[in-house]
Amino acid sequence: MIDVLQFCKDYTFVFHKLYNNWELSEDKAFQKELREKHNLDSWFFQSCKTEVAAKIAQLETRTKKKSEQLDELLALVKVEGKRNRWGVFKKINRLKKAITSDITFGGRDLLKRISFLSNNKKTNEKEIEKLKAEYHKKRIMPITISGEFLKKGNRKFEFDFMNKTIFFKPEKGVRIPIKYTCGKNQQKLLEKLQSQIGEQAITVRLNNDKIWIVFDEQKLYGFAFNETEYNKEARKIPKENKVAKKAVGTKYRIEQKERQLFSKNENRALCIDLNPEHIGMGIIEKQDGEKDKVLLVKHFYLGHLSTKLGLSTTDTKQFYQNDKRKHEIKEIWKQIFIIAIHYNVGYCFIEELFFKDNTTKKSAKEGNRKCKNIWHRELTTRLIEKHCNILGIVLEGVKAMYSSFIGNIQNNYSDSVNAAIEIGRRGFRKYLKGSIYPTISRTDLDTMSRDFGLDVLNNAVKTWISAFNLFKTVGLRYRRELKCPLEYNLKSHKSLVILYDS
Repeated sequence: MIDVLQFCKDYTFVFHKLYNNWELSEDKAFQKELREKHNLDSWFFQSCKTEVAAKIAQLETRTKKKSEQLDELLALVKVEGKRNRWGVFKKINRLKKAITSDITFGGRDLLKRISFLSNNKKTNEKEIEKLKAEYHKKRIMPITISGEFLKKGNRKFEFDFMNKTIFFKPEKGVRIPIKYTCGKNQQKLLEKLQSQIGEQAITVRLNNDKIWIVFDEQKLYGFAFNETEYNKEARKIPKENKVAKKAVGTKYRIEQKERQLFSKNENRALCIDLNPEHIGMGIIEKQDGEKDKVLLVKHFYLGHLSTKLGLSTTDTKQFYQNDKRKHEIKEIWKQIFIIAIHYNVGYCFIEELFFKDNTTKKSAKEGNRKCKNIWHRELTTRLIEKHCNILGIVLEGVKAMYSSFIGNIQNNYSDSVNAAIEIGRRGFRKYLKGSIYPTISRTDLDTMSRDFGLDVLNNAVKTWISAFNLFKTVGLRYRRELKCPLEYNLKSHKSLVILYDS
């Protein structure tokens, strides 16, 4: 019988060896030595190699981003001299260290703690042993086996989701049954996936107590890009004829979009504005001209989940707050897409999010904590993508410059909802020629004067950008406050998310 834990240890060793000797990854003798020493066949090795390549690419992207930040800071120092010296130089040193440091498998913080306690081994012997055991456990990686639809989903696994069983086939003649447990909704999804065994690749990750199933949600629900037919048609076109190849790609993207929008209202959209403590959403219907009809708005407030506890990241209360926040975020997106289904929307428009470190302002510290530590942007974007993939809603990113400012001038809801409506307006007009900004009208100027106190008569306001700069110059606020009369906890009294209705 194959020991899965030992298999994971062998896989981990090969992963680390490949990572540290990537320049030898194509060397046949090096590959053969690793495979034979740890009894991995060619497919296990190839899957491991793919994972290493992805990890290296991820590290290179991170290093490139930090190098760009470092260059910006060094340029800032040349221009400003000694101004803001402490904050800037502290950040420069931190970035230099981050660029040159490598990944610590098992956890850098844990290794630092062990090193610190080792200064007094006799006194801290028991704690050191405990932390070392935890460190070595964290270093063991799950086996990741890439899927192949031609091999019934995955050549190393056989799936019987109807009976909650997966068979692991590490080598010829060995078939290990793995019984799993999961939630009701997960099981329904897997049972639906059973009907597509052999039609799509299923990647599996496995360790001693967990198993992960990775598949294409769009393909499962019939909304995926038709890659098979596209490849058949594209192969017939000579490589040098790039125009024809591009036309074929466009043809199949249009076909995919038609499948997604079938039986949906393509003039309706879910529009979303994302912030660490606020999520504004609206359902809008496209109208002729620049002003769309607003069918529904909702504002979700997450401020109660963002309280700074001042505790260690390993503290039980901090763990609870983090888990509670993630749970509530998942519940928010469930509710939002239930509404999207009810209104039969064809599109979902969200802002394209880009972040720059504000390294010279101390006031930005709390904002950075909220944006980078507690926002869970990756979780949020994954959830939005998941729901859109399953429901066949066309997801589009929209440039968000001045969306909050324009939204607050042209609409009278809360700040986040106003920004969401402006994002929706841009989404419907994304591929039209011309400026992404609406035409600034007399009504808009009157609103600036009446609601916000801007003296438009003595100031030449001709564009949205000049209006925004004027607001900043005279120190006026343009963000509207929450005025919704109805507020209640999301789903139950235990929820810490406050939902405001219009």
